[in-house]
Amino acid sequence: MDCDKEKYQLWLRRRAQRDGATTRNGQGEKLRDKSINIIRRLTVLFFSIVYKKYRNAPLPTLETTKRILIIPNFPIGDLLLTSTVWQTLKKKNPQLVIGVVVSNENKAFALKDDSINERYNLFSGTIISRWKELLRARRDGWDVVLAYAGFYKPTRFAVVSRLIARNGFTATLHSSRYWRYARIYSYCTKRPADPFPQPKVEQMQSLAERVFNFTFTADERMPQLTERQVTAPDTDLRIDNILTQTKTNKIIVINLEAKNPRREWGIDNSTELALRIVEQSPDVIILLTASPCYWQEYGNRLQQFTSDRVQVFPTFSIEDLCALIRRAALVISPDTAVVHIAAALGRRIVAFYPSTDEWIPYSSEATVMYAGPLMAISTISVDKVFNTVSTDLSSN
Repeated sequence: MDCDKEKYQLWLRRRAQRDGATTRNGQGEKLRDKSINIIRRLTVLFFSIVYKKYRNAPLPTLETTKRILIIPNFPIGDLLLTSTVWQTLKKKNPQLVIGVVVSNENKAFALKDDSINERYNLFSGTIISRWKELLRARRDGWDVVLAYAGFYKPTRFAVVSRLIARNGFTATLHSSRYWRYARIYSYCTKRPADPFPQPKVEQMQSLAERVFNFTFTADERMPQLTERQVTAPDTDLRIDNILTQTKTNKIIVINLEAKNPRREWGIDNSTELALRIVEQSPDVIILLTASPCYWQEYGNRLQQFTSDRVQVFPTFSIEDLCALIRRAALVISPDTAVVHIAAALGRRIVAFYPSTDEWIPYSSEATVMYAGPLMAISTISVDKVFNTVSTDLSSN
């Protein structure tokens, strides 16, 4: 998981993109969004006529369905939260063939899930390579396509789902415009609405429940990681050596990175917190983690803060990251895949979010702190986080 020049440039471009939770649309962006919406409506109108015969199809049964393709969104966190759907479907019908659409970001994670039979990369690579993958999925034939990415790229995945499914059943869920995409899908339902945002994992599960007429048990609702996804012997050896050398027995992982700089708590806040924790708790070591591209950008700045008890811990693969989180007594992180991995592993979590939303960690072991709408995460005070962490450490 090194950061070559191409990956580094892509990483920089993604970090420069506007973050809707912490910034407002400019006038130019509003005009662009309106133009895109007009094009989207015309596209939906065209394909709603072409695919009219597939509307309001009878719901499939889990007993007679043989092949189900699931399309999550491209980040690792989305794949992990959606995994509860295919793992439960496979449990209820072990003969099912499960296909999953992956991206360059999450494909290594998906390869370690033995309940997946087929994988198609429709998010990454050139247009030609993605088109070839789409045709391969179409040739393989799927009885049902559940398009969870249809909420993020609604028109694109409405068409993609139908192209892949041929004459099969397609389904998605949407918010206020669900009726628009019901013209293309076989089944399109409105996303569940509660007084407070319903966790994204439950929203994903609700579509499968409605299509196949069953209910997830409490245990089935919890995301689970396979042993292969969290096994990294070299990482465990590195951790054991650090604990031996520092004579400590408790690890706190601080993830420094989010998809956008305004969603990060910041190096200064994180290192101040780390130094205060190790001063108070002699049995604790702080391991700072982030992607290789983050280290390439900020590594020199971080070196001045490191010590025997506050160390940078590079992770070179997603398995390394999972193995590190599994050994942690506490994970501190902004909203990113790290939060969902920690929740799936049952770790205690302190998570930073702009405001309450559907992506908060699906775990009773999580404390979520909010910066407030359009506020940078770095405005959350160190004192507030330190007091929470101190309480956590004293109760364990």
